Amino acid sequence: MEKEPNIEGEKSVINREELQEFIKDRDVKPEDFYLIEELASFPKSMVIMELHNLFNTYHEKSGKELERMIKNEIDSQRKELYEIMKQFYEKYGWEKSWHLERLLEKK
Repeated sequence: MEKEPNIEGEKSVINREELQEFIKDRDVKPEDFYLIEELASFPKSMVIMELHNLFNTYHEKSGKELERMIKNEIDSQRKELYEIMKQFYEKYGWEKSWHLERLLEKK
């Protein structure tokens, strides 16, 4: 599966109404918008398959599970997905990460 490029002139995923609400309600800093953009560049099916049950299953232990997944992953694209999500998780915690993951499933 290849990432979905943000074609020049294409509306940024950050501009979607539901993500604007998420950013405002969850106090996501502008310097972290790139993490959302990068996560949104992965295929929806991959986000669902790899992250759908992570945060609601592991809650506060999601970071440790992401570390385990990164360590054990051989596929470079999945590993990159986990690494980017871990960066977001480290800044915002499991609840905001879970909320973001659900929004990315709807893209």
